[in-house]
Amino acid sequence: MSEYPTITLSDVHAALAYYFENRERIDADIRDGERFVEQMKAKAPPSLVQEKLRQRNGNAADDSIPS
Repeated sequence: MSEYPTITLSDVHAALAYYFENRERIDADIRDGERFVEQMKAKAPPSLVQEKLRQRNGNAADDSIPS
């Protein structure tokens, strides 16, 4: 906790208590956010790095960048 001197132990306990009282809703929100990110990635055009790799290698199948 020395990295976050303004956060007290009681703050941590309160955050954990809130999470466990609202776990289903919070976890659902996290899953919704992850799905949204995947949808945006699927819609996005290739990055400049991916394009350069395709040009260099001539084979797009081998140029995927891990998430």
